[in-house]
Amino acid sequence: LPASRLHATVSEAAQYPDIAEWFSLFGSAALLPQRARHAVAGFDQGLGTRTRLRAEAWWRWERDLLWRPQAEARIDAGAIVPPRPDAPYENSARAQGRGWQLVLERRSANGFGGWFAYAWSRTEWRDGRLCRVFPSDFDQRHTVQAFVNWRLRASVNLSGRAVYGTGLPVPGFFRGTLAAPFLNTERNALRFPDYRRADARVNKLWQRGRLRWTLFGEVINFANWRNQRFDANNGFDARTGRARLSFLSMFPVLPSAGVLVEF
Repeated sequence: LPASRLHATVSEAAQYPDIAEWFSLFGSAALLPQRARHAVAGFDQGLGTRTRLRAEAWWRWERDLLWRPQAEARIDAGAIVPPRPDAPYENSARAQGRGWQLVLERRSANGFGGWFAYAWSRTEWRDGRLCRVFPSDFDQRHTVQAFVNWRLRASVNLSGRAVYGTGLPVPGFFRGTLAAPFLNTERNALRFPDYRRADARVNKLWQRGRLRWTLFGEVINFANWRNQRFDANNGFDARTGRARLSFLSMFPVLPSAGVLVEF
């Protein structure tokens, strides 16, 4: 096909434990390197002179992953299993991930341009010590991103960006809600609300001799959506199993303005 491209790559990598992990109270010299194999295949198709469609799929396999499976409190056989303060690092986990992405892009030096992207992915861990399968800490199933750029005049440019993503897991054995979390038998079952963010920016350009001046104004998260991320696990109530978790709020609406001088 005209203006078409195919690509595929396969790679393998290994990462040895950090010195702090080898020689910490929880580590040992017997720890193995973590290994990963990654495969990507994609297709790129031109749609006219300014528009392209790109599709890509990926697979990833990991083994001998390093973590402390007995360092987290959980529910097992109906009873609370407290964390072991001396839980060692172990190469007890394997992981598998897969996903795909579609990107539609339009390029234009003058007028309207931008791109739209949708991605789906699924990543799971399998732990041999606990005999459990659970989503990874960064498992995000759906992601939508869009960027638009509009040149109003030769010296005035307006752009915007929007991001949506389904919620990440709260790392640990929890269920319920963020306001009232409880210990659980399954790991990473409790998730954050979906992530939303939208930004806008305007640029005004002046050329004065050898100097080029750009006046810009930008508003990050102009809809003031409230997004959160995990902060700390502060223990649990041994009688009820209610967990004490803390979370951090990401930045609210954030306006800014400035001048850029190039020479």
